[in-house]
Amino acid sequence: MAEVRARRDLPQRIGEASPEKQTAKRKNHFDLSESVHDCEYPNIPTPPEPEHGFEVKLEPDTFSESKFRLYENYQRLVHKEPPSRITRAGFRDFLCDSPLTRSTQTLANGKEKKLGSYHQCYYLDDRLVAIGVLDLLPHCVSGVYFIYHDDLSKWQFGKLGALREACFAGESDYRYYYMGYYIHSCVKMRYKASYAPQNVLDPETYDWDPLEPEYTHRLDRRRYVSLSRERKGARNLSVEENIEGDKGRNVESKAVTGLPRETTTSDEALSDLEGAQDVTTNKIEDRDDEEELDADEGGDLFTSGMPGILMPSEVLQQCNLDNTPIFVKPHLVTADCLVSWETSGGIDKVGSIKHIFAEFAACIGTKLANDPSFVKNLLGKDYYQTFDDR
Repeated sequence: MAEVRARRDLPQRIGEASPEKQTAKRKNHFDLSESVHDCEYPNIPTPPEPEHGFEVKLEPDTFSESKFRLYENYQRLVHKEPPSRITRAGFRDFLCDSPLTRSTQTLANGKEKKLGSYHQCYYLDDRLVAIGVLDLLPHCVSGVYFIYHDDLSKWQFGKLGALREACFAGESDYRYYYMGYYIHSCVKMRYKASYAPQNVLDPETYDWDPLEPEYTHRLDRRRYVSLSRERKGARNLSVEENIEGDKGRNVESKAVTGLPRETTTSDEALSDLEGAQDVTTNKIEDRDDEEELDADEGGDLFTSGMPGILMPSEVLQQCNLDNTPIFVKPHLVTADCLVSWETSGGIDKVGSIKHIFAEFAACIGTKLANDPSFVKNLLGKDYYQTFDDR
């Protein structure tokens, strides 16, 4: 369905206002939704007829030759990927036929909200020129990938796509627009910091902090930044300064210095704090390297302390590992068909087949781990054949 249909009243409003009034209004007020939709063909006052027609449609994330040709052009000319690595199968696996099931949710206000994976397709004179790959979740629009034809590069379609996706989230009653990972050291991702207001997830407390210039300046100096750690360090440093300042003073001065202080620290103190954090960061990185080595030698996910991971007892309680569907080309079978399923050890033996399957279920969830349709959708219909068809 064309996204533009949600704004049927816009042409009338635009037609009623003179160009002079529109210009005056936009000098004093910016409306993202109105600005984004103004360029769409149904919203352009006529006559005269516009020279070009621009339209955006929300379509299922299915494969088509026109979509693949656009993807091939983008990967080859924009991302400089070798042609030999750009295949139809790779495009299907990467951006088409997501395992997310498309459905519709009816809200309390009577509006319908789409859920699942979609392609937001941009058409110029009926020619497909850009695609935004979206995952529509109950509370957010997640921008997975954006591709455009290289002959439109000067129009900065990537920025246009981000604005349209943010607009779509607001118009369709999603609470958030999620732009994905922000990797400060990756030049191709730096553009995400241009949009405001937005927040980034603290890696230690999972709190959301504003992505502001002060934050990116920290990332210029350090590879690891946690504002929650800095705030905690600043509080501890403030307490230590108070204790040192109290020594040798009389009771009256202690009563004054004992008052709560502002949480901001001096440049010297902040420098000391950042230096201490750099040391801690190096220790964390060294520890990560050690953990990677331990993992290679047979680490245990259940004892890693990773948030959100089910315990072995919960896995056994919520799913039957014997019935875990697996793909043994070209058949879909269950885990208990494996020769060493019963002989390699139980779930408590690290490295055994049952332990590996239990870790898998703990990661993706027990419901998906026992759902054959999930494996079927993940692999694609071309590869799927039931065990009974052998």
